[in-house]
Amino acid sequence: MVNYPVLVLNQSYEPLAVCRARRALVLIFEGKAEMLENGAGFIHSATEIFPLPSVIRLDYMVKRPYRARKLTRYEILIGTTTPASIAAEKRDNSPWTTLFPAIGVARIRGKM
Repeated sequence: MVNYPVLVLNQSYEPLAVCRARRALVLIFEGKAEMLENGAGFIHSATEIFPLPSVIRLDYMVKRPYRARKLTRYEILIGTTTPASIAAEKRDNSPWTTLFPAIGVARIRGKM
């Protein structure tokens, strides 16, 4: 029963991690978290019965660092085939495309 997973939420209800029920009970008893959902049952001691939490919320805000996403080769290739890059490659040198770039993009796509 003590090894059940418990969802840990930030103060702003943002999911942080999943911990075990034993750690969640310790956080609740120390006053660092509050129980939001009781769905796992109860744990019995010699004199008391404690509900096992399934979701807890921390009483303080934990700032999580923003991790920059690493791009794969496929994502880089997709990023280089945007309509603007295709238009720059296929743009003809007529005066209309230099004055009005949107007309050049529309002409390449076959809309004009």
